[in-house]
Amino acid sequence: MGKSVKPVEYPDFWSLPPFFTLQPNESSRKKQMQMWQDLLASYCESTGKFELTIADEVFHNRAIDRKLSQDGYDFLVKDMVYVFLHYLTISM
Repeated sequence: MGKSVKPVEYPDFWSLPPFFTLQPNESSRKKQMQMWQDLLASYCESTGKFELTIADEVFHNRAIDRKLSQDGYDFLVKDMVYVFLHYLTISM
């Protein structure tokens, strides 16, 4: 049998519409990106799915009819790559 997948439990902030809108203020956007990264780590751990696209449910909250835009998704991916490369640089 395969691994049992537990249901995804989304944090409260996933139900807030501004979470799905790229924040214009730099400090707010940094916090938002960290929240997305933490959410995606939990989502991947819960689902066992480690390859995501913008079509995945985590990027679309149907209950509030909000989804991350393509621009927001692109920014998030670039930010995650930057954070990862920065981590590698300081770890060496």
